[in-house]
Amino acid sequence: MCLNLTKNKMKTLFDSVNDDYPKILTYLSTPDVEQPQLVKLITIVLYLRRMLGLQVSEDEFFCDNIHTIDKDVFADVKDTDMQQVLDYIILIACLYIEDKKFIDELDKKLIINRLIAYAK
Repeated sequence: MCLNLTKNKMKTLFDSVNDDYPKILTYLSTPDVEQPQLVKLITIVLYLRRMLGLQVSEDEFFCDNIHTIDKDVFADVKDTDMQQVLDYIILIACLYIEDKKFIDELDKKLIINRLIAYAK
């Protein structure tokens, strides 16, 4: 399981972010004609890492998409909640990947391991 969270901790994380920042859930639920959902999720992860002052290499494939993120959605996130929101997005991305039948198991592991590394 992504981020080694129990179902109870996952529920707490989801409830907390959804209650405190409902704009994020709405944004994630809104289809994006410019990019697939997985690209959107990974791009948000990179954006949030930058917001936290964590290293994001310009060589990252999805860095070119950061300009597509609606920054107003994340503008109200308190600095003290930013890591929690990053974990929330990473968890959603992991669950999204795990659910996709067209991604083979090895690729799923590689992508999820990369996402987990982004949480640190």
